[in-house]
Amino acid sequence: MSANDKIAPIKRVRIKQRTEPWIDLDVLNCIKDNDSAFYKYKNYTSQENWENFRALRNKAQSVIIIIKSKQDYFKDTLESNKNDPKSLSDNLKSLGLPSTKGQSSTSIGLNINGEVCFDKLKVAEKFNSFYTSVAADLVAKLPKCLNKFGRNFVFNYYSSKCVVPECFGFSIVAKNMILKYLSNLSSKKATGLDGIPAIFVKDSSSVIA
Repeated sequence: MSANDKIAPIKRVRIKQRTEPWIDLDVLNCIKDNDSAFYKYKNYTSQENWENFRALRNKAQSVIIIIKSKQDYFKDTLESNKNDPKSLSDNLKSLGLPSTKGQSSTSIGLNINGEVCFDKLKVAEKFNSFYTSVAADLVAKLPKCLNKFGRNFVFNYYSSKCVVPECFGFSIVAKNMILKYLSNLSSKKATGLDGIPAIFVKDSSSVIA
C-alpha cells in the first residue's frame, strides 16, 4: 500500500464543467490550446512560452468569441422552435428563462411606439386594440372583389356543384363510427361554446354512442 502511495499517489483535481450548450468546437479548441500552452510554460519556463500562453489565454477568454457563440446558439434555438410553442417554452427554460410558477405577478414589457412599456393597463389596452382590429386590418388589405355576391350567385354556384336543397338528408350512423370520432378528440383542446370539455365527452363516449 505504501509503495502504491509513493509511485501513484492520489491526486485531487477539480473537474471543470464545460457542458454549456453554446460552447461549440471553436471555443473548446481555444480552451484546449490555452491549456496546452499553460502546461508547456509551467514545465519549460521561458519568455517565449509565456508570451505564447498569454496570447492564447486572451484569445480563450475573449468575450467576443463566447458572446457570439451564445448569440448564435440562442438564435438557432429560437428559430428552429418558433412554430412549436411547447418546445420553444422548454428550450427557453433550459436557457435560463425564470419560471413564473408560484409568482403572484409578472411584468411584461411591450414595445409601444418605439418605447418599452411595463404599465399593465397600457399593455393590456395595446393587446386589446390589436386583437379587436386585426380582422378589419386584414380585410382592408384584401384586393377589391369585382364579383357581386348575392342569393342568385350563391344558388347558381352550389347548383353547378350539384348541391341543391333536396339533396340533403339524414342517415343512420353506426355506433362504432361515433366511438371512433369521439375517441379521437384531443383532451388538450380548448372547450367549445357548449362548455363541455373533450375529456368528459371521451369518458362518456360509450353512453353517447
